[in-house]
Amino acid sequence: MSRRKIGTALGLVAPFLVLRDARAGETTMAEPVIEENITDIDGREHPTIEFDLTPGVFHAMHTSAGFWRVGLESEWRPVDRVGVGLELDTLGALDDAKAVGAVHFVPRGALSYVVLRDFESQVFLQFEAGGRFDNGSALALADPTEFAQPYWAGVREAMKLGPLDLRAAAFGEGGGTSAHAPVRATAAALYSVVGTSARGAFGAELLADWSRESPFVVAPEAQLVVHALGFPVRLEVAVPVTVGAKGNDAAYGLAFRFVLEPNE
Repeated sequence: MSRRKIGTALGLVAPFLVLRDARAGETTMAEPVIEENITDIDGREHPTIEFDLTPGVFHAMHTSAGFWRVGLESEWRPVDRVGVGLELDTLGALDDAKAVGAVHFVPRGALSYVVLRDFESQVFLQFEAGGRFDNGSALALADPTEFAQPYWAGVREAMKLGPLDLRAAAFGEGGGTSAHAPVRATAAALYSVVGTSARGAFGAELLADWSRESPFVVAPEAQLVVHALGFPVRLEVAVPVTVGAKGNDAAYGLAFRFVLEPNE
């Protein structure tokens, strides 16, 4: 084989070799945009801290009703396996694209504990419990990506199969009423693409909250991670769609997440 042909063959194979090596060294799995866990479920280091900004807009299908939402969150792992999350959401009503009415503030908090952490098999299990204080902030439309009731507890599972990151979760809810049952389950599949200076992922989430009249939400999503500030910065977007939306559930929306991980 000529040198020219050998050079061409190496040029075609090199990107896949880089991708394979990067995946072999990858320790943090891709997180879903909506159903993220409190601190990295597969994180090795502590103490660590993460900051999230989560703006979004949601709308009804056949009326002008909608709402906007911006959340500011901090996730902290003070010791090995234990995570603490604190968030303050700001939200208000929309009439078409115009903000109307009062602005509401909703604080929330959560705790997590990693029960199973198998780096060899890439299987992880984490317990979580949390709650929020609504303070009478109900809007015309309910957020279909939110826990329907103000308190919850359950488990999250994550596993990695090559470039595919799989997530699942099951929670019980309390503190309110349920349309069907006080149970929430979620699943996500994200395909990771890793390069030398950035990595990304794309896939979808499925949410099922039987406390709601319309339980099912499908959310296609994509994300990009770059080392823009000397540490990872995640840019994520999701498009939640409520299947058969009725009552006071938002039919569709656009959700963003901007994540800073200065300790990683």
